[in-house]
Amino acid sequence: MDDYAKRWLDGWVDARVVAAPFQQQKRQASEVYAPACRTEAMKAGITRRELEAAATGDLAAYLENAIEDRQDIEVRKNRPV
Repeated sequence: MDDYAKRWLDGWVDARVVAAPFQQQKRQASEVYAPACRTEAMKAGITRRELEAAATGDLAAYLENAIEDRQDIEVRKNRPV
């Protein structure tokens, strides 16, 4: 796997992915984030194949997990002490 693509993807996720309710995560990942990520990756000189490899083979699933991770963080922050 291309280390540059992985670092780029992780940075992109950190900068753009936000929490979303569980019911919206799959749609958000596949219809919003994945196309935007692919477009920006191509502008950065990362091929679709490199991007998919950086996402462990499934970009939409990778992004869905990132959204869910963000949601988990938000839930924990709002948990009563």
